[in-house]
Amino acid sequence: MAFVERILSEDEELLQSQKLHWIYPLTGLLAMVAFSLAGIMITLGANIYSHGHMPQNISDIQFPVFSVATYLPALLFAAAGAVLFLIYVLKYLSTEISITTKRIIIKKGLIFVDVFEMDFEEIKGEDIDYGYFGYLFNYGSLRLDCRFIKDISVPAIGDPAKFTRILNRARAEQISNVEKLL
Repeated sequence: MAFVERILSEDEELLQSQKLHWIYPLTGLLAMVAFSLAGIMITLGANIYSHGHMPQNISDIQFPVFSVATYLPALLFAAAGAVLFLIYVLKYLSTEISITTKRIIIKKGLIFVDVFEMDFEEIKGEDIDYGYFGYLFNYGSLRLDCRFIKDISVPAIGDPAKFTRILNRARAEQISNVEKLL
């Protein structure tokens, strides 16, 4: 979490910092497997169709000597699955979500970095969406309802209720610090 630590001011402290949930790389892996299986099935179907009949046993299927044209659908689908896997893993590795004593910082990207910073007084409320498997695997996405700026969507993080509790505690502490100054 080195990026967020580098941009903190002297009077700011990091309260919570986390990455995306492990469901992202798993989703990429499942997409890669599904695409590869689809490519294999299409290649198998094309081979059966080219022989003009349906074989009685799976062992009766005979593939021609290796040629790129024969296995092109399987290769293309496997490559598409690998690209999807890479996208999900890079998103998992390159996203940081942090709460400091003054603001929320969301960093996305490795080379082209997008940083969203939001002061606590801009946040009106939070919505947690656990989705279908969120309670089962303890992850969910957050939507931060903001004043004067567009709402911020935080991708699926582990234990979003804990993240929200820390956020609310930090917001309440900042409000009490401001009231003490008045």
